[in-house]
Amino acid sequence: MKNYEVFVYSLKKWGGNCLAYACLQPGLSSFGTLNRGVLFFKRPFNRNRDHKIFNLKYRKYIGTILFQWAKRIYSPLVVFGDGLLNLDLAEDTIDKILQTKCRISFCHVGDNISRILSKRGFYITPMGYETVIDLESFNPTWRTHRWFMMALKKASKELVVTEKESIELLKEDIQRVDKKWSVSRKRSFKNQAFLTRPITFKEEMDVRCFFAYQNDIMVGFRFFDPMYKDGE
Repeated sequence: MKNYEVFVYSLKKWGGNCLAYACLQPGLSSFGTLNRGVLFFKRPFNRNRDHKIFNLKYRKYIGTILFQWAKRIYSPLVVFGDGLLNLDLAEDTIDKILQTKCRISFCHVGDNISRILSKRGFYITPMGYETVIDLESFNPTWRTHRWFMMALKKASKELVVTEKESIELLKEDIQRVDKKWSVSRKRSFKNQAFLTRPITFKEEMDVRCFFAYQNDIMVGFRFFDPMYKDGE
């Protein structure tokens, strides 16, 4: 079975966390099996180029043990969220990846994974909590959600929001809106990736895409990634 098919199988079976779909983004390496699920990780620098320079420059001057220690420092792995793990076998999968000779950090994990890591000596730093909203029973009012109602009232007068399945033909408009938004940030990045999934400009399974237009000009967009439980 090809890797992508394994990932899709794991996504539909164990993709119940908010970053599950983002595991399919390009540029991530994987660790796992079909039955255990998959962890995804990334190195914070170009490993092939930097390792070649590091090896040639320093191996001549330091001993083997010191070299291995230094290599672990400069070759960390950052594991992405909870991945697509079978939680019943998660401890064994995590133990196996910890056996690799690299420094490893876990970013944006949930309660189940953080408890496993805590038992293995990791320090856990809380980043906040995730809010789950039942859209069928969600009933905002001016008293309970004043800012939301103000934004909704203004948007309903000025904007037309539409859902579209294909975004390939909208690439130029999306890039224009994205560039305008990026320069307004305190620190602008050319490309967002890892915790923020990059746009692929192709049809993606179960992803919903909404666009806001003002006077027939696109002024905003929002993509919604699916979450799965037992194949649904």
